[in-house]
Amino acid sequence: MKLNAVLFAQGLCFFSPAPRPAFFIPDLIKDVQARYSFVRVPTTADEVLPLAEGKPIVFHHGKFVHDKRPILVHALHLASQWVAIETTPGTTDDADIVLSDFVNWLAPGVREAPPRAYVSHLEVRLDVSLDRSYPLFAMLGDMISHKLQEYGSPVVPQSLARPVFEVSSVEMQPDPGEHFVSCAFRIERRIGQPFAAEMYFSQAPLRTADHIATLNTFEKVLTG
Repeated sequence: MKLNAVLFAQGLCFFSPAPRPAFFIPDLIKDVQARYSFVRVPTTADEVLPLAEGKPIVFHHGKFVHDKRPILVHALHLASQWVAIETTPGTTDDADIVLSDFVNWLAPGVREAPPRAYVSHLEVRLDVSLDRSYPLFAMLGDMISHKLQEYGSPVVPQSLARPVFEVSSVEMQPDPGEHFVSCAFRIERRIGQPFAAEMYFSQAPLRTADHIATLNTFEKVLTG
């Protein structure tokens, strides 16, 4: 597997109990902007008041310097009981660094309620087709392709070197009635890329490093 790009990385943590039960929201916004140099902050009533209603407010394009290394904060979503950090470009490790700083700075007496949650988006190239993961669907794709060929479909060549219909995505998620996760696990072909390129988008509720390791294992199983 070849990692082409980390497209999106987000870390989220919860507070227990919620910090600052009574505060003037515009003052908090100014403090957050000053600490992380956000270019865009909530300003209008429609952008500010959701925090008082338990909904998130959003800050855009800031930075945090850690060990003399600047970390770009694409967005910070702040609600009364949780905060989410998007570090793009960057990894969930960077998001964790900013999350820890934010929690310790905002409310030193408030403990972070585990666990943290993550969203990771990657672009990768695999050395194997997704069809290898679903032999049944490969058979169905072959059946559909040949039926279209019988219909005289202009998109189906008379000589089928490979089925026209192939598995283009795989998704896994837990029962939403029993478990909560930040996102489903998904791997799908990149839109507009030829199948022969084996270029994929993948989403996972994992740290960036764990996401990469999972895809490496997935590829090894398929090629095994």
